[in-house]
Amino acid sequence: MPEAPPQLPCRSLSAFEVDKLTAVQAAFATADGCELCQVWPAKPEADFASATVRTGWREDSLLVFAELPDADIFSRATGHNQRMWELGDVLEIFLSPENSVSYVEFHVTPTNYRLQLRFPDTATLRPAPVYSSTSPHADSDFHRREDWGTLIFV
Repeated sequence: MPEAPPQLPCRSLSAFEVDKLTAVQAAFATADGCELCQVWPAKPEADFASATVRTGWREDSLLVFAELPDADIFSRATGHNQRMWELGDVLEIFLSPENSVSYVEFHVTPTNYRLQLRFPDTATLRPAPVYSSTSPHADSDFHRREDWGTLIFV
């Protein structure tokens, strides 16, 4: 039986300069982290490298900071709103209001190109598996909302 989905506290962050990596790291230093993992296979893929995602909020914005180790960082994306999952490395973020059937999916590439998608329900689309997740999915279907963790604003 899979683990229970994680609950990640999302705390208020102090102001920081978004174009200065050391300032961003300092702002998120005390934020709770959630490890990316592979729960669906018997053992992780040979090339799997864990990563950490941290969240916070300021004013009316949710902020996400992910550290993803990779020996070969690349993306063929040349602009926003492309099929990022087919173009190389991408961080995918799935969010939904509690008790809602609709949800959004955000993709961010290493070069900061972004894709934003909205799904009215889970039956709309089932994308190919990605390589890691903060939620303990029984299989590599990241649109299984019952496996999603909870983000708790404190």
